[in-house]
Amino acid sequence: MFRRGVIGLAGVLVFLQVWRSSLAAPSQEQGAPRAEVQQELLGDMGSSRDSEYDVSSDGRRVAWRDKRDEGWAVMINGERYSGDYQEVENIRFSPDGGARLSFKAKQDDKSFFVVDGEPGEAYDEVDTFDFTLDGKRFAYHSKIAGKWVMVVGGQSIMQSTGENTGRGDDYDELGPPRFSDDGQRLAYRAKRNKKEMIVVDGAPGPAYDEVGEPIFSPDGQHLLYPAKREKKWVVVVDGEEQGPEMTEIWLGDLRLGDRRLVSGLPWAHFHHQVGPIYVGRVDKGWSPIISGTAGPEFDAVSWPVFWGGDERHHAYAGAVVKGRWSGGLKGEGQVIVNTEAGPVYEGETWKDPNAYYRTLSALDAVLWSVADALRAPSGYQWGKGLAEGALRSLGARSFGVSSPQVSPDGKRVAYAARRSDKEYVVVVNGEMGPAFESIECGPGFTPKGTLVYVGVREDKLVLVRDGEAATEFSWKDADCTHFWTAPALAWNNAPRSWSNYWEDSQQSGISFPDSDHVVYVAARDDKRRVFIDGIPGEEYQAESVIVKTHFLGDELHVAYVVRGGTEQSPLAFVVVDGQEGARSNEVFAQTLQFSEEGTVTYAARVGSRFFRMTHPHMSTTLRHPRASLQPARVGDSIKRPKKTKDVDPHYPLEARQAWIQGIVTLEAIIDVQREIRNARVLRSIPALDQAAIDAVRQWEYEPTLLDGQPVPII
Repeated sequence: MFRRGVIGLAGVLVFLQVWRSSLAAPSQEQGAPRAEVQQELLGDMGSSRDSEYDVSSDGRRVAWRDKRDEGWAVMINGERYSGDYQEVENIRFSPDGGARLSFKAKQDDKSFFVVDGEPGEAYDEVDTFDFTLDGKRFAYHSKIAGKWVMVVGGQSIMQSTGENTGRGDDYDELGPPRFSDDGQRLAYRAKRNKKEMIVVDGAPGPAYDEVGEPIFSPDGQHLLYPAKREKKWVVVVDGEEQGPEMTEIWLGDLRLGDRRLVSGLPWAHFHHQVGPIYVGRVDKGWSPIISGTAGPEFDAVSWPVFWGGDERHHAYAGAVVKGRWSGGLKGEGQVIVNTEAGPVYEGETWKDPNAYYRTLSALDAVLWSVADALRAPSGYQWGKGLAEGALRSLGARSFGVSSPQVSPDGKRVAYAARRSDKEYVVVVNGEMGPAFESIECGPGFTPKGTLVYVGVREDKLVLVRDGEAATEFSWKDADCTHFWTAPALAWNNAPRSWSNYWEDSQQSGISFPDSDHVVYVAARDDKRRVFIDGIPGEEYQAESVIVKTHFLGDELHVAYVVRGGTEQSPLAFVVVDGQEGARSNEVFAQTLQFSEEGTVTYAARVGSRFFRMTHPHMSTTLRHPRASLQPARVGDSIKRPKKTKDVDPHYPLEARQAWIQGIVTLEAIIDVQREIRNARVLRSIPALDQAAIDAVRQWEYEPTLLDGQPVPII
């Protein structure tokens, strides 16, 4: 017979987590708790609700254009700011919190930019406005008699006449203005008489057949750009040509076939010790070029990582693509550490181009996905099929290996590798870890040096720390998705227009907000969950989740923006420490800020109205771990909990008719809310398994305290 006693606490394993109640995921039936959010009205666009608008990064000011009988005006927080004009567009606050405002206007068929309410000089056309990071300077394009001129808010010298007009020489074409981080220097691409050059601080450089976008070093002391002459590319550093001649260089654009999806991505990185790092073709394949020296050639390479006292050690992944669509395509990848090449692993064979394209998904998935598929390709070669060139990160599914990661002490290099179909491992200094059906997030190292990654095994997401399973969560067909968080771990030298995106994304798909905590996001179809130390938050139907973390004393606070709904009726809200805020049509994630008092503020739009939202102080949060994430069994300091709710298993009719009986042993987590989660079968009787799981999930227990705090127990 099917006995009640065969499914008991002895058959349930629970992992010790120092997980406070406000961050534990509530049950689906219960739903996440709602916070009492204070709302301060910033302004109401009224009938101009479909108008262009911008919100300052501190979330205190909102500007929009308003159509009136006499023309277009610009409003700030409901008050008239400037007007009236024939046209108004490109409204933009400065990045220093929004102290300044600019917009493009048109009057009497002339165009000009208005900054701080003051109209600038009128031209035939103006375009491409940019502030410095501190908001003190700005620059933009202006067109006079068919020629383009760079206008600088501040001081620039006319090279041809020597006049101090605040306007540079005229050219046939201009690239976007690129300020150094300190705002003291300006460089841009220019074209005249079919020749291109880089103009630095008003002075044009040597002419080439073609040049790429300039990049300043983080301290603003050095400038590099790619240049082409007679079908050969070189890199120019501080006016001097360096490195090998190349037949092609990756210029920071993203292509699928002949279609350019994105341009202006960072084509190079200026390392403070090594100097410029970029990717080019010296012969037939792509090579990372470090300190002017090209490495081995591949069809696809990842950006290198560096370490060591002088930071001269480096590692990267490279792959060769073999085959064609008709017979199947696959990448064969390996990791290069300094000059030593590791073993070759084969990626998955692709025969259906549509299936491969789906790994790229949409544009944001290409750029920001941390799933185990291709990320951020520079180009797409239709002859061979798989994306080639410089990639932000390689994935083991497509290329056999992932991009390597290095421990803080420089003693361990780790990467994911595909051994066979549905057998993936993490390789650390040549040693393989446990096998999984896939490696979804990571690997990565915490600042403390713990190796962390997320693998999939039997429809479970398993968080692994230093080779040992720490937590696991049953979520069939789920994988890690694109991930945003702070603080930044990579790409601090991105071009201005992309810096927010690159700085807030993680190469490994895992964020480490302090020495030991781990944050990642997983998805299944259109569902999203935020995981903290392997413990899932509420499941949401959402297109994206944007995460930010903050420490207040020794307490970790986690906030994230959930975005979903439809194009006609978008939905967005903020979750702070597990508590949901008010629903809105749009949340401006760049305005989300933590205060030292423990509140969280951000700007949001509800219909035509803009609000500054304030979440209350959350006093119950996740603290630093006080113990390792190892199973803690009942005994010693952990007493057996008292069951407060018991539910008998239902005896399935089919099992009863077939006289099936026996013992089903389950493993699960009893969380701090006294609920059973993550139940899985250890000892199976297939006809009885689901009935056992359904019953156990309804059991409840008194809370178990460790050092006065509620914790899960064994």
